Amino acid sequence: MAARAASEAVSTAAERVAVSKSPPFRRGGKKLYLPNHVVSFLRPKPGQSPTTATFEVPLTFNKFDLRDYLYHLYNVEVTSVRSFINQKMPAQRTIPGKFGGQWYRPRAQKLMIVDLVKPFVWPERPAEEDMTPWDHKLFVAVEEGHSKEVAQAEAMGSWGPQKMRTDQPATRERKELRKMATQLLSGKQQWTPGPRGYVEVETNYSGHTTSGEDGGSSAAVGLSDKVETAQTETAQAVEAKVDAVSKRAEEQAKKPVAENFSHGQKI
Repeated sequence: MAARAASEAVSTAAERVAVSKSPPFRRGGKKLYLPNHVVSFLRPKPGQSPTTATFEVPLTFNKFDLRDYLYHLYNVEVTSVRSFINQKMPAQRTIPGKFGGQWYRPRAQKLMIVDLVKPFVWPERPAEEDMTPWDHKLFVAVEEGHSKEVAQAEAMGSWGPQKMRTDQPATRERKELRKMATQLLSGKQQWTPGPRGYVEVETNYSGHTTSGEDGGSSAAVGLSDKVETAQTETAQAVEAKVDAVSKRAEEQAKKPVAENFSHGQKI
């Protein structure tokens, strides 16, 4: 009886702990495997309450998705969720050499503001010179390069003038290739197929090893001799096999055939 009472007490305590850990709302039953959603936690504006958080979510997200997302991944409870879509202002594509380009509307932005149960205070933004551990300079360089590539792609788009490759500014790689070609044509540099060049090495039948330019012809002769010898040996082997088969057939034809009349079979 004592053991049974102890087990019931333990089960009751476990149920109480489970109930206390469960969220104060009904959780969704939709399961997601390998999600590819990108949710960004935005830095609050000056004077914003620490119990309010702003997130940038995909356009397909709803309030229940964000609530369950915060609870299951970060164990963060929220009391309310507000959402709105921030429409971007129309923009005009710029075309070099022309007055204006085509008008378009950039992709909209969906934001959600939640009220947190526990407040969260953002840390102070580090100074730019203190961002070395996060590779801030590399990040800025990548962003600038990406913006430059996008601008070039827009300039070379179907709505812009198509330039020939010779009219485009030469890249660093093309300048290096042009310099190497000039040195080769002027004779200042010799062509080598590879970083170390190519040296042909071949051993002929006399046992001598030839290499380089002088040994090229002898190596070719040695290789042709090997091919001819292999072909001759193959032909001789085939002829010998054919002769052996023919001889065996002739011997079988010359043997007398004895008949066994008792069984009616040939022996």
